[in-house]
Amino acid sequence: MAPLFDTGNSLFYDYDVIPHGGNLLDIPVNSFSKREADQLHYVKSDAGVKLERLVHFPEEAEALLREYTDMTDERAAETARTIEEKIEYLNLFFQGKKIWKKERYW
Repeated sequence: MAPLFDTGNSLFYDYDVIPHGGNLLDIPVNSFSKREADQLHYVKSDAGVKLERLVHFPEEAEALLREYTDMTDERAAETARTIEEKIEYLNLFFQGKKIWKKERYW
């Protein structure tokens, strides 16, 4: 078992512009796959993943970033928006959608 997201690269700490929408599916990662979306091919079941528990996570992450980092409020809000979009694309994935065919969803 491995986390679907880490807390560094997946939150774009080294990006000048935080990607959104379909651009989230093209992000290269330093992993066993070339892109984050490619890693989802290894997920066989959503058992144990309760996306409803993440409903407030974007806001919580934004509040933590504002309070405990030197990140600007604007960037913290953008990061929260990206987290929300990642949760949305996981939801689509768990509904059986082939999210890497992004033209259908964005």
